[in-house]
Amino acid sequence: MIGTHLKDIRQKKGWTQLYLSQVSGIRQGELTYYEKNLRNPTAPKLAALAKALSVPMEALVEGADQIPALQEIPAEQFVHGNSTTAQLQKIASQLNPEHQRNLLHHAKLLMMAQENEQALKLKSSPRNSKKVA
Repeated sequence: MIGTHLKDIRQKKGWTQLYLSQVSGIRQGELTYYEKNLRNPTAPKLAALAKALSVPMEALVEGADQIPALQEIPAEQFVHGNSTTAQLQKIASQLNPEHQRNLLHHAKLLMMAQENEQALKLKSSPRNSKKVA
C-alpha cells in the first residue's frame, strides 16, 4: 500500500514526518493518514511526495524494491517493427509524469538543435538569387 511504501522510504532516508512535510508542502497530519493507510494521496500530492523523496512515483505505489532498473533499449529496436513515433509513444506512456516532462524537455532541445543545424546549412550554402535585368 502507498502509505506503507511512503513510510518505509521516509524512514530509510532518516526523515521525520515533520521534515517530509516541510520539503513536500503536505501537512504532517495528512502524512500520518497516508502512512497509516487511512487515506491515499491525490495524484498531485503523490507527485509532490515522490519529488521531495527523489524517487519515482512507482516507488511509492509499488514499493521501492519492486522497481526494476531501467534497461537500455537496443538501438535496433528503433529500426525494426513499429514506427519510431509509435515506439516513442509507448515508451512515454510507461514513464511517470516527471520523466515524461523530462522526455518532452529533451525532445524540445533536440528540435532546437535541429533547427539551428538547418539554419547554419542555409547560411553556408550558395544563395539561389536571380539577377534582375
